[in-house]
Amino acid sequence: LLDWLTGSVAMCLAIALVVWAVVSSYDHEQEQLARAAKGLAIGEENYRSVVENVMSIILRLDAQGRITFVNRFGAELFGWRREDLIGREVVGCIVPPVSSKGENLTEKMSELLHDPARFPLSENENVCRDGRRLWITWTNQPVHDSEGRLKEILCVGADVDRKSTRLNSS
Repeated sequence: LLDWLTGSVAMCLAIALVVWAVVSSYDHEQEQLARAAKGLAIGEENYRSVVENVMSIILRLDAQGRITFVNRFGAELFGWRREDLIGREVVGCIVPPVSSKGENLTEKMSELLHDPARFPLSENENVCRDGRRLWITWTNQPVHDSEGRLKEILCVGADVDRKSTRLNSS
């Protein structure tokens, strides 16, 4: 009986030790996950702050030329609310079908969507909601999915006509 009791106590202690190790490991992993989540949240906040406060247009287009994202600066520059731009085709919205110089911008956008790598830098006339025309210099970066298909185009634009301000050095 004493051998059986000693064996049972030893087995219970072994089981308790295993349970303690599993719980400890779980707690440690939960702490690591919480730290990682906090780090991701801080990174997301930093990213969002940069995107929303930069004085450039940040625009994402899907492979069909529909606007999927525009930052606050871009929406305000073109005179739109963001929610009114999302989902709209860029041509006919912020890109006129034809420029005031007669350039076929519908065709130019079609070429960009077909082969964005050919247009890492472009300049074209854009139109605001109130009809004003602006010349914007764009950088265009294709984004592909895991199978190499064009997923979207990241476009960053600067108003060419905008007067730049310089800090005066004393």
